[in-house]
Amino acid sequence: MVVLSISGCNDNRYEVDLTGIEVNIPLTRYEEKLAALSDEGFESDFNALIQQYPLMSEVFVEQIIGAGRVANPNYRVLKRALLDSNFKEIIADVDKQFADLGTMEADINRAFAHVAYYFPLDTLPQHCYTLVTGMRVPGLTYEGILGVSLDWYMGRGYKYYHTQVFPKYMQRRMQQEYIVPQLVEGYFRDKYPLEKNTDGTLLSEMIYWGKQLEFTKMMIPEVPDSIIIEYTTENMKWCKDNEWMIYKHFVDRNLWYSTDQQEIFRYVSDGPYTVAPDVPSESAPRMGWFTGWQIVRNYLKHEKGNPAELLFNNNNYQDIFKKARYKP
Repeated sequence: MVVLSISGCNDNRYEVDLTGIEVNIPLTRYEEKLAALSDEGFESDFNALIQQYPLMSEVFVEQIIGAGRVANPNYRVLKRALLDSNFKEIIADVDKQFADLGTMEADINRAFAHVAYYFPLDTLPQHCYTLVTGMRVPGLTYEGILGVSLDWYMGRGYKYYHTQVFPKYMQRRMQQEYIVPQLVEGYFRDKYPLEKNTDGTLLSEMIYWGKQLEFTKMMIPEVPDSIIIEYTTENMKWCKDNEWMIYKHFVDRNLWYSTDQQEIFRYVSDGPYTVAPDVPSESAPRMGWFTGWQIVRNYLKHEKGNPAELLFNNNNYQDIFKKARYKP
């Protein structure tokens, strides 16, 4: 289970003709089923839910709530979580804010129509569920299903987003426009797991995240780059204005082939800015993602051909780096 304007290639290259590609991923509002549960008859009602939605219920019981195995769940744990007054209030708030999910459903289907276009042999998700998890996870992909935790996307300042848990830089992205991009990213990580597609160097991780960003752009080309990389306008400007200095930073400190996990973490982990030696606090976060995306985009620019094949048939990070000829 996966729990969910930059220089380079022209964005329009991914505006492809989807004629003849039919994708229909139905959407079910699982949180409405949870809202209907009451103390009286809880066990029989939840059993009926398990029978009707076995995969979603399995993930929800075992991996989200942690109430044992779905075949014999701990109903005391489930009742404590699902009948909690705060949980009920969150579901009610979600129901008001997300009264109509028609646009989201259409956007999800369009994104996966792009997946079918570029990867016709892929087995696409069969169903999408919206749910409420108490902000435990933003979403998931699991055994052919997608899940979107709508309470993760209630918008900055939502009353249950306590800043000790969700600092302001996180809350800025906990909004509806990030749902589909993060769902596509989750699909990418499920398809290409990080641990199987990197070699322990910073360069390989940077290019891995660059591939994820470019994959997401392929699938939702109409979405701005700033949303895909989850940057503010100021973050984007800082990276563009300092692209040469960012590149020089990696060169001068001999970082490309570093295997120091603490060092790698500094450049690819989330935060309000990139916390690394000699990087100012006004920097953009995840500086390594930005540079990785530039390397990937330059690689695609120089290596003509099907971008999906170029990206995912070549897992040699040194070869990609060499052929990208990236030097801003």
